[in-house]
Amino acid sequence: NVIEAVGFSPDGEIIASSSWDHTIKLWHGYTGNLIHTLCGHSAWVTCLAISHNGQLLASGSADQTIKLWMLKKASLQTTLFGHLGTVNAVAISKDGQLLASGSADKTIKLWNLATGKLSATITGHSASVESLTFSPSGQILISGSADKTIKIWLLKRDRYLQIPKKPLLTLKGHGHAVKSIAISPQGNTLISGSADKTVKIWHPGSGELLYTLTDHLGAVTTVAISHDGATIASSSQDNTIKIWKFE
Repeated sequence: NVIEAVGFSPDGEIIASSSWDHTIKLWHGYTGNLIHTLCGHSAWVTCLAISHNGQLLASGSADQTIKLWMLKKASLQTTLFGHLGTVNAVAISKDGQLLASGSADKTIKLWNLATGKLSATITGHSASVESLTFSPSGQILISGSADKTIKIWLLKRDRYLQIPKKPLLTLKGHGHAVKSIAISPQGNTLISGSADKTVKIWHPGSGELLYTLTDHLGAVTTVAISHDGATIASSSQDNTIKIWKFE
C-alpha cells in the first residue's frame, strides 16, 4: 500500500514508515530489516513524528486520532481524541513537552505529552491544516494549510501555556495548499512546499519571501533542510527528488 510518511530516530537506528494499510512499520536503520509492525489505527496513517530523545513516536490518522508509541519497546502508550477530521500533521517540540497536531477540521491542537491531556486548540486557518513544525526553541509553531497560507504562532510557555488568539504572521504567496514546511536548526530559514509545484524560502522572523524555486512539474509533497541549513531537499508528484544548495 501507499507509504504516507517516513521518519528517522535521532540515533539513526530506527526508521518508521506509515501506510494506507493502517500500520506503522519499524525498520532497522542500518540493515533495512523489519523490526516491528505497530497496529492500532483503524484507517490509513497519514503522519509521523519522533521525539528528539528518540523515545516517543506520534502518529496521526484518517481515523481522527493520534497515537503515542514507546519507540524502543514498540508499544502503544496512549491514544489522543479530539479532532473531527483526518489528522494530517504532527510535530513534537524539541524539549519533548508539547505535541502539535493539525487536522482537516481546520484546527491545531496542542497536547501535554507528560499527561496526554489537551492543552489548547488554535483556530485561524480557513481550510485543512496540512503541515506543522516547531522552531528550535519551541516558542514558535508554524502551520501550513490548504487555505494557501503559512501561519506563525507564538507559544507563551511560562507556568501555563497561553493560547495564541491570532498568529504573529501570516505568509501568503502560494497558489495552492501548503503541503510541507521545514525550519532550519538555526531557526533563520523557513521552507515550504506546495501543490502549486513550487518551493518557497522565507525569513521566519519577518515573513519576507526570499526565493521561489520552480523546477518541479508536479505538486511538492515534502521539504526538508539539512542540519547546517545549507541544503534543501524536496519531493514531488512529478516523481523526482530535488536537492538545492545555498550559495
